[in-house]
Amino acid sequence: MSRFRALHVTVAGALIALIAWRVGVSDVGHVLADADPRLLVAVIALNIPLALLFPLRSHFVLRRLGAHVEPRVLIPAAILGNVAGSLTPASSGELLRTAVLRSHADLAVEDGLVLVLYERGISVLIMALATCVTAAFIALPVAGALAVAAGAVPLLALPLAAPSLLGVLPPPSQQPLPGVLRGGARRLQMMAGRLAWLLRDRALLAGWSALTALMFAIATLQLWLLARSLSNTVRPDEAWTAYGASQLAGIASLLPLGLGAADGSMAALLRRMGMTFERGAAVAVLARAALTLPLGLLAVASYLYLARRSPRQDASAGTFEPARRA
Repeated sequence: MSRFRALHVTVAGALIALIAWRVGVSDVGHVLADADPRLLVAVIALNIPLALLFPLRSHFVLRRLGAHVEPRVLIPAAILGNVAGSLTPASSGELLRTAVLRSHADLAVEDGLVLVLYERGISVLIMALATCVTAAFIALPVAGALAVAAGAVPLLALPLAAPSLLGVLPPPSQQPLPGVLRGGARRLQMMAGRLAWLLRDRALLAGWSALTALMFAIATLQLWLLARSLSNTVRPDEAWTAYGASQLAGIASLLPLGLGAADGSMAALLRRMGMTFERGAAVAVLARAALTLPLGLLAVASYLYLARRSPRQDASAGTFEPARRA
């Protein structure tokens, strides 16, 4: 076995061990004994459309950037990047996707980072606003909830206002920086321009946001089915609030893999919605088993698949059309 192959096998093994540690296999075994297996199968099956929506969203953004990445590269790269991002603090694992697209599709690093910033920024905004509004309708009187919703509507327009904010950055030539830093500032300026250009495309923004909302709806359905599998019923709006808030807590956490932040938030919120804390914790454990584990293993499989392919062969398969620069 070559050193290069041995390195990939070692990394894949470490990823599997990391996922197993994150999931908590010993805890899962106790909870599975009380769960309805039919509903668990349905939840696991819903990971398939969820995983396919990852590359579909990225395809539209990459096409707008002027890049055509073959599905054999785009699909595993999108799955690997999104799953790694969901398991790491501040979604830092998304950098794996940038590296893969650079090596296998010859996509410029700057465009890869713009893709990640666009997708993560908008998805977190949608998740945060939707979670706040839904939680308001659960916890507040109707008048208060409507006030929160009215305040959230203008915030949905933030992506449309972002191009104007990004356009006020001074050109690198006007910044009193040394040569090396000026080169980095030039790259940042170019990325800001590309990101602003994407955000001005309202059709792309609307379509991408609709796909993201569909993904959140699937995740909500999964959590709702997990609660039912333990003979606990929560309303769909309660399931969404628990899922959205726990994901935001995991993203914001600086702990490795958001360990404990997402799970604890989900269990605490489900308790506020009528479950016992033990049952809420059981649902959080099942979420790790039925959502984190299958998608994590799929991400490892994507990594191994990409590791076996020749980056040069994949790079030649990706074709690029001239894109209008910002």
